Amino acid sequence: MDELKFDELVRDAGAVPRVRSTAVMRLAEESRLGRLSSRRRRPLVVVAAVSGVVLLAAATGTAALMKLPPFQGLEPEMYRTQASIAIEYRSITGYQNHCEAFLEFTNLSVKQADAADALVEQHDWSGIGQRSYDTAAAGLSDDDAIETRFTDVLGDQLHTVAVRALPGVASSGVNADGAASWSGWSMSCEGGQH
Repeated sequence: MDELKFDELVRDAGAVPRVRSTAVMRLAEESRLGRLSSRRRRPLVVVAAVSGVVLLAAATGTAALMKLPPFQGLEPEMYRTQASIAIEYRSITGYQNHCEAFLEFTNLSVKQADAADALVEQHDWSGIGQRSYDTAAAGLSDDDAIETRFTDVLGDQLHTVAVRALPGVASSGVNADGAASWSGWSMSCEGGQH
């Protein structure tokens, strides 16, 4: 049973409302007829629609990043290179690893972002994965310890190349003045193979 049917039944039964205030009665009548609620609903509908569009755009942007390697979102002021650096190495346990590394920066201009992408595409990165792994493995026999050191060694090499090649990009950290800076790197790997 809807509200209109209920109101009709109450009226037909002869029920008399206890509140006789004309303002309350008028408000109830306007509300039932939909005149008052439609006027008040318009701004709410507009605000809800705009909020929905903004949330959808944010979710779509993050969802798009989550579908691409390295499958991680970014803060709004950050930039991740579009092209990746091939990182390949064989571990001491005999696994051949295939990874993609991406450079990440904070507050880059469009020109600096283009330069970062060009650096990734044009620099000779061949062998960087195995060289980094071999350096990390020196003196260690535990694969987990080597992998931990490997990420530090590789990160240092990526950082050195990026900061030298990109003028105007600070070595690290978020600068209070909003200047462009290196913020790190991310990596996505396929399962290793013997």
